[in-house]
Amino acid sequence: MITIGGVPVVPESFPDGTQKIGLPLGAMRSRIAVNKFVSIEWLYESDKELFSLYCISKSIREYFPHLSQCLVMPYIPNARFDRVKDHNECFTLKYFAEIINELNFRKVIVTDPHSDVSKALIDHLQYIPIKLYISKVCNKVLKAEPSRNLVIYFPDSGSLKRYSEFVSDDYPIVYGIKNRDWKTGKILGIEIHGDTDKLDENTAILMIDDICSKGGTFYYGSKELNKYGCKDMYLYVSHCENTILDGELLKEDSLFKKVYTTRSIFTKEHEKVEVLDL
Repeated sequence: MITIGGVPVVPESFPDGTQKIGLPLGAMRSRIAVNKFVSIEWLYESDKELFSLYCISKSIREYFPHLSQCLVMPYIPNARFDRVKDHNECFTLKYFAEIINELNFRKVIVTDPHSDVSKALIDHLQYIPIKLYISKVCNKVLKAEPSRNLVIYFPDSGSLKRYSEFVSDDYPIVYGIKNRDWKTGKILGIEIHGDTDKLDENTAILMIDDICSKGGTFYYGSKELNKYGCKDMYLYVSHCENTILDGELLKEDSLFKKVYTTRSIFTKEHEKVEVLDL
């Protein structure tokens, strides 16, 4: 969804599938009078919205040629495809970034980029501090589990390196090392390392990572942690895809009590998923 000044821009479709886009000019003028710039927020749902964004930004520049534009884009689409392995593959992140850069936003505000390559390719990036979310979620878990000790779990060395600096020294840290069949991609097992002596039946686990699809990595991690006696699992991911509803993470027999995420790409509802404000 794309909004301008808090007003959703919902394109209509002609019979051939092309878009008819109307701009909320009244809301824009009132904002412009105060801020001297316009903020466009894009909560990604599909690549189709990229063309909508392109047309919206270009139209605003025609209506208000001297007006600065800011893009709030919490989730960076195509960040997973940040390199090519075969000559016939398209470097989609590179071309996506070129489109965004062409629109010449004064700043592009994002949350927890999945790839460092996206940081290099997109101009004028600014970041919503991830530490604020992690601190908030730690407090929520401690409030929900006042009689248990909180241990932080990172599903791999990458998340350990990325997020450990944002975690209070008061919390022990453990992390997983995946044993994967690289031909099939299937996870064969997970080894737990770190402060494993802090794991027991009186431990609440908070897993932290940037993105979740169906949640297999977290699910198998919970199974391994359960061997130490841990039964209460929580998860924070900055970007939670709607496909989490198709995985094992949210089923009744899952060890997970709650999944916390931002509203960057999750658009569904589930009693175990709490969406945090940006």
